[in-house]
Amino acid sequence: MKIIIAVFFLFSFLFLPFSVNAQIIEFKESTGYGMWISHAPNSSTKFAKMANTSSTYFGLQFSHSTFSLFGRTAYLQSEIVLLGYVQYPNDGRNGPRDWRMGLGVNPLRIEYPLSRSKIILPFFTLSGGLIYFDSPFPNGDGTRLNYIADAGFGWNIKINESADFQFGYRLQHLSNGNSGKVNPGIDSHTLFTSIRINR
Repeated sequence: MKIIIAVFFLFSFLFLPFSVNAQIIEFKESTGYGMWISHAPNSSTKFAKMANTSSTYFGLQFSHSTFSLFGRTAYLQSEIVLLGYVQYPNDGRNGPRDWRMGLGVNPLRIEYPLSRSKIILPFFTLSGGLIYFDSPFPNGDGTRLNYIADAGFGWNIKINESADFQFGYRLQHLSNGNSGKVNPGIDSHTLFTSIRINR
């Protein structure tokens, strides 16, 4: 979805540098790791092309820094997609189904808290990355390398002093950015959950 991509780059490359110069943001090193899984039972065609597409992603996340903005501490993370699985109709609608598997990376995920709660904390999340499929997607006129962007919200529940459990919703967009003859264009309503260990 073009809106998600635009918001991601606007926040990452315009808002953050401006805030740093204004000394609103204070960055600190942070070490943490975790694992996550997301699943979308179906795709939306309100803006994208392909319908009736399901996807599942599983991976690891690494928290490498935090930043303080307006008195709230947000996380900057990087993610590795160990398994991406997409099942879809070949005609993009209701035809015979095919599937692809892939590996990927989300170099930057931003998690910004929406309250000051220390036990159950709602947050906004934004990410962008790449996934490389085992075959051109969605067919020979597509590409192996595709782009992923998502935006959504979730809740962070503190298990103990060092462990957090998260769950929530993300609207995810998958496409090759028109780098192939065919661009799949998939928007998915995605549910996610993760466990993170903070050091």
